Amino acid sequence: PQLLAGKGEIAKDAVCDNHLTTTLTEQQLVNKYLTQGGPTNPKFCAVSLNRYEQKKNIPLAIKAFGAYIRDVRSNPTFNANDYSLIIAGGYDPRLPENVIHYTELLKLVKSDFGDALRCATVMTKSAGGDLPSEYDDDDVDKVEVLFLRSCTTNAKKLLLTYASAVMYTPSGEHFGIVPVEAMAFGAPVIAIANGGPLESVGMGDINGLLRTGEVPEFKKALTLLWGKEGLSGNTTTTKKDSATATDVAATSRIHLTPKGQEVATRGASRAAETFSLNAFSTKMGDALDHLCDGKE
Repeated sequence: PQLLAGKGEIAKDAVCDNHLTTTLTEQQLVNKYLTQGGPTNPKFCAVSLNRYEQKKNIPLAIKAFGAYIRDVRSNPTFNANDYSLIIAGGYDPRLPENVIHYTELLKLVKSDFGDALRCATVMTKSAGGDLPSEYDDDDVDKVEVLFLRSCTTNAKKLLLTYASAVMYTPSGEHFGIVPVEAMAFGAPVIAIANGGPLESVGMGDINGLLRTGEVPEFKKALTLLWGKEGLSGNTTTTKKDSATATDVAATSRIHLTPKGQEVATRGASRAAETFSLNAFSTKMGDALDHLCDGKE
């Protein structure tokens, strides 16, 4: 009766932890595509985490990233190896929709951005062995768009750890866990301003950037995080021989604009305060205390 009367309490579910354990094959993913050879040499890496389905609106991420690259490539110091877009998510070769949509995305990159973007396709294993691949470019170490199909849980955590932006493109999702997971790892989020992100991220460019589902708006959001001049126009990191897992997130975000760093920091705080296991336990404990005390 209290729930029907709108008097109940809501405890936000806890998202995945941000503990990172890197395997050999996943380290190859880091060195080749998420950084320029290691954790202390980050690049601008945009990530899309969705199943290979049309309703997930993945072309929006590709088009926005491609538009940004076309803007910054006129800079004299532009280096294509400083940028990458990783399209990662569930893929089952037995499902026609997955196969067809992957093919559509591949064609989109080649037809609309063949002059600006090179692409490759890989799949990860949890441990041991090589990265099985279907290379669409002869020089796979130098691609701007990587299709990562059926990635492992730990590979997903690596993506969120190193991402300079997570573009969440579905519209009208009931909740959508990806923006919350991204914030938990300190990755700045760009999402469509409807559905779940209105609650999980919130409006106002504080915890993330919510925009209409138009390519120019997503490109402008990338520019707000990465700057008009790209990597060469922002603060650079000092190269080191090694880095511990605890410094990775901070190091990989130091090249963001001041606004980008602010959004990443506040997003991480929101995830910890609202969607962490501690927050869930506290909310549940308070609700049980009120129940035992006979309070509403």
